[in-house]
Amino acid sequence: MTNRQLPAVDNAFSYLRSLLRNAGPDETPAGPQAAQALPGAVAAPGPRPAAGPAAPNPAAPAAAPGEAAQPTPDEQWLAARIAGIKAEILALDPLQRRPWVDAALADLAANRLLSAVISRRAAQGDVMHGMLGSVIVRLYASARHGDGWNRPPPNAPA
Repeated sequence: MTNRQLPAVDNAFSYLRSLLRNAGPDETPAGPQAAQALPGAVAAPGPRPAAGPAAPNPAAPAAAPGEAAQPTPDEQWLAARIAGIKAEILALDPLQRRPWVDAALADLAANRLLSAVISRRAAQGDVMHGMLGSVIVRLYASARHGDGWNRPPPNAPA
């Protein structure tokens, strides 16, 4: 805001939100360059690291530029498992599904993650998408399939 060579910040809240969204888990929103920046200047955020369920395997070969990394067998298994559980939930009668939606909304509210958008989607019946859908899947799967529902069965020795 004090650097006249940069465009003005029209909406400080949106600017801060984008900085926080693009910051990596181990860096401040201003990035590692902030220590070298002039007083009052804000450094541009660095590239956002890819998020995923598993940490990168240093022994695995790196994907070529422009080539998507292939999911591991465990990731493929989990994606298929979640798809199957979503199908189970969608096959439920809306009256049978309602307690799971209510439990998910209560869980999100208890964790201070419930927003107006999520509440509106739940009221409209669009419950299997986004964070609400993830919480419903987690609660339903834990109750119906046990706590290890998201872990593949151990491989049998050959």
